[in-house]
Amino acid sequence: MPLITELKREVLDAAITVSTLLRKALIVAKDAGDEENEKWISNELKGYPHDEAIPDYRDLRGRPIVRNHYTGWQYVYTQNLTPEMEFKISTFKFRSPMTELEANAGQEYLGITYHPEAERMLINALGGEPCIPAIQFNPRYCKRSAYGVDCKFSRPS
Repeated sequence: MPLITELKREVLDAAITVSTLLRKALIVAKDAGDEENEKWISNELKGYPHDEAIPDYRDLRGRPIVRNHYTGWQYVYTQNLTPEMEFKISTFKFRSPMTELEANAGQEYLGITYHPEAERMLINALGGEPCIPAIQFNPRYCKRSAYGVDCKFSRPS
């Protein structure tokens, strides 16, 4: 069976991982000389370099949390922030490979720390006490991001 036919059949099978579909699609894109999709698929499989724009479907939205040595993990209350600032501190651009996104989707909880510069700014905004700011996610957002790839991938051209 030709690979493109197999790929069309498998894209409808929920048991096939997005990363498996992407690996097959990469072969098809290379054979077809489709450099644009080859680059996109490679970024999805290997992760997005820091100089590459990240698609919106890879935005993960969570709840800011902070851990200090006295009280453990706590939610950061954001009701006094502007909507723009609240969005900035509760959204994470997931650059990692698709396989990591798929693995995270199976976790009960997911927490990701901030970039060191953002972490320092948040620590100062929280009073400067030693702490670890992070974003807590529901893993369903990882599934949603993988589904975003699946939708882009299976969209007719």
